Amino acid sequence: MNQVRTGGRLLSRSGPSGSSGWRRSRRRVLFGSTALTGAFLAACGTKGTARSPDSQPPAVQKGPVTLAVGVGGFVSPEDLELHRSVWRAFQEHNPRITVQADEVFNGSTTKLLTMVAAGTSPDAAYVHPNDLATVASQGAYQDLNKFIKGDRSIDMQLYFPAVLEFFKFKGVLYQMPYYSGPSVLYYNKSLLKRLSVKLPEEYEKAGQWDWRTGFVEAHQRLTQEAGGTKTYGSDGRTGLAFLCIPIWCNGGEILNKDLTESRLHTAQTAEAIQTYADLWARYKAIHPSGNWQRFEEGTIGLVFGGRFQGPTYRTIKDFEVGMWHHPKGPAGNFTRNGPNGYGVVTGGRNLNEGWEFVKFYSGPVAQTLLFTGGRNVPATTRKEDLEAFRKSLAPWESEQVYLEATKRLRPLTPLPAKWGEINKLFNDEWKLLTAGEKRAQQSMTAIKPEIDALLKAS
Repeated sequence: MNQVRTGGRLLSRSGPSGSSGWRRSRRRVLFGSTALTGAFLAACGTKGTARSPDSQPPAVQKGPVTLAVGVGGFVSPEDLELHRSVWRAFQEHNPRITVQADEVFNGSTTKLLTMVAAGTSPDAAYVHPNDLATVASQGAYQDLNKFIKGDRSIDMQLYFPAVLEFFKFKGVLYQMPYYSGPSVLYYNKSLLKRLSVKLPEEYEKAGQWDWRTGFVEAHQRLTQEAGGTKTYGSDGRTGLAFLCIPIWCNGGEILNKDLTESRLHTAQTAEAIQTYADLWARYKAIHPSGNWQRFEEGTIGLVFGGRFQGPTYRTIKDFEVGMWHHPKGPAGNFTRNGPNGYGVVTGGRNLNEGWEFVKFYSGPVAQTLLFTGGRNVPATTRKEDLEAFRKSLAPWESEQVYLEATKRLRPLTPLPAKWGEINKLFNDEWKLLTAGEKRAQQSMTAIKPEIDALLKAS
């Protein structure tokens, strides 16, 4: 049984259950030199293998180091426990380094920027790519290219270029991915069959799986009430980070290429926004919770997301689950991603060791561990990653759909430094659109001057 030291007492870490729960109330967890079983490391083909990128020594050899890491990106207690196993594996490969993990950090840009300004930077930290512009524009992350150029143990040609784009700001790579989840569509196959609604792949075969026809028709037919139970078309994913998909498929753009002007008011973009908003305002076809986790209750037909939802959906016993691609549009079929990654923090005391941690998380040992959680889609073409991915698939999951979604990725990058404020402006208008109080063309035209001003300030 592994143990970790926290708050001066030892806690058992044989599983995620117990009084510690999912509150993550502890500020930091200090991992001692905890060994993984040799059997697992041997199975990964890394123990004692000098060629492994994870087993190379840090660029600068020192004595014992305590590595401060702002961790995050967890979606459940089980997911957190899985990441703890990665930290232990890192220490097994780097026995002179002890990881001090701040589990409450959880990607807080405010906390990270405050720590950097105060001179108390962690050595490495997680932030979501949507927040990367905020962090990188203020110099809080190190340019990773300076580490990569001097590191022969990492082959950047193995990474999907579209995935790496999410971790760049103004063309500079600031994070390495440990998770990739290209967007797909899951559906309640039992519900669709019971209500005589064509499956997404059947719409596809009929040439109708697009945002304006088959997708809308499926929502209408799924939205019913019988026997006191109401069913809905979908969970209703919102925000520009998702709406970019129907916008791009319709030939629209959110911003111009120079990031100096909003394009939300243009005909193709406004049409895509309005078509999607009508699912709320006109057809009342969206579950009122707007929560993908309600899918398992059996009253939602379609749900958008990525493989991070997989562990939850694999527990469903009351109905059959299916998956397919997003609808297409006149301009084609695109997917988004919500990848996660770590970067080396400016001002950290152990930058080289921070890089080793960031690199390890993206390497085959950590990836093999993370694939066992059933949430990842490969971010690389590494043979080890693909094999571990295939082993983790549930019977209803489609390797072809996931990998094709990766090929269709279009990164929502580059993002301006004021992206968060732009999102807020859009979200405020979105509430009016879904309530039927405004039309997209009117709404997006009204906020254009404010968005353009934010872009200028960026």
